[in-house]
Amino acid sequence: MVKAKYKNIWWWILATVLLGTIWHFIYQMSGDNFIVGLVAPINESVWEHLKIVFFPLVIVGLVAYFRLKPNKGNFCTGLLVGSLTGMMIVFFSFYLYTSIIGESLIIDILLFIASIIVAMYISWWFVINTKKIMWLEILSSIGLVGITGILIYLTLKAPNLKPFIEESSGTYGIYKDKI
Repeated sequence: MVKAKYKNIWWWILATVLLGTIWHFIYQMSGDNFIVGLVAPINESVWEHLKIVFFPLVIVGLVAYFRLKPNKGNFCTGLLVGSLTGMMIVFFSFYLYTSIIGESLIIDILLFIASIIVAMYISWWFVINTKKIMWLEILSSIGLVGITGILIYLTLKAPNLKPFIEESSGTYGIYKDKI
């Protein structure tokens, strides 16, 4: 039964949170490697922090897929909807809470964890509760590749807009353009 395979979702959530935490620092740990910076946060902007939700969720999701081998359900659709939801939670909740109380590292961390929990539950819901629809899976796969492309492109060509700017340095993008 598929549901029995996913009863330990908290292990997958923990793995995603841990990978996301490492992902936050991997660009610095790589010595600011350009290639790593395309998929890992290059600064402390809100936009760059969407990468710590998207890429770890997709990576852990793929590991779970190959380990558990679910044969029904819309896996790619779940990853797409889950990752988009997680990124929207981070993006909109950050601006909501900071407009009320200002920035807080503790709230940022809790927000990240909450976004992963919600994203993972949504992802697994699609795998467990839907019947596989091949055209939807193909479109969702294209959507995941598209999000990857957008995240990379806007790291290379970041616009001079608030979500892309690292407030402390006044820079944005991988080339550290100044505002």
